[in-house]
Amino acid sequence: MESSASQPTVPQQPRRYQTLQAHFTGAPSVGLRVLVYRICFQQYHEDLPYDPTGDGEGRKEVVAQQGRVVLNCNTVFNDDNYHASVRMQTSRSDALICVYSVTDRSSFEKVKVLCRDMPVPPPPEGPVIFVAASKTDLPDWKVSLDEGKGLSSSIGAKFLITSAKTGAGCGDDDLKALVDHIYATKARAEEERNARAANQAGDNVPKKSKVHLMASRVIERLKRWRNRRDPNPEDSATAPPAKLIPRDETPILRKNQQGNYIS
Repeated sequence: MESSASQPTVPQQPRRYQTLQAHFTGAPSVGLRVLVYRICFQQYHEDLPYDPTGDGEGRKEVVAQQGRVVLNCNTVFNDDNYHASVRMQTSRSDALICVYSVTDRSSFEKVKVLCRDMPVPPPPEGPVIFVAASKTDLPDWKVSLDEGKGLSSSIGAKFLITSAKTGAGCGDDDLKALVDHIYATKARAEEERNARAANQAGDNVPKKSKVHLMASRVIERLKRWRNRRDPNPEDSATAPPAKLIPRDETPILRKNQQGNYIS
């Protein structure tokens, strides 16, 4: 039997595609499920039956700059616990698309409140925000595109113009631009976060230097105090003890002027 060491190494296959999570949210009148169905299946159904299990949600493969990307499209409907639902379902999402109908001003006002009190963290941890106008094929608009653009601009979001019936804003090129914007926004947000972290680290350097300076001053004071007590600390620490010489008690004899010895 051939040893495993002689077996050729099979290179690890890269992932065939990446996956992004996108959540569409808005009032019941904006046609969320119809819009998501158009995006995922490129078909229009005016009346989709309500499915409480969420099976009406879909997936769409997009060829973006990063390669093949599967966009999972989910819906979050406006209910009594709307903000809590958005927070729980989209906090870890890649994109949050806030949809209003141009024929229903109340749906626009709800999107304004959601954008004002956004319950999710900003990128890169949270989703990239979009504001989307739907049902733009219908007459009798109650909300102009300028109002929608102004709202999206006020929160730094990208503005989308869509129509599930005509397919406006739902084509392959539109979805490629959407996915590319998600990646670019998250990458830019991560760079800004890293730059802020680097600046904060730089701001802490003077504080550390000040502590080191205070410590060095204390050490110098201790050295001066030791030197006052021992003028030559190095010699006293290394020199051997002095040898005591016994005193000679023998009288010293000297001659006086007359030549006599005196003691």
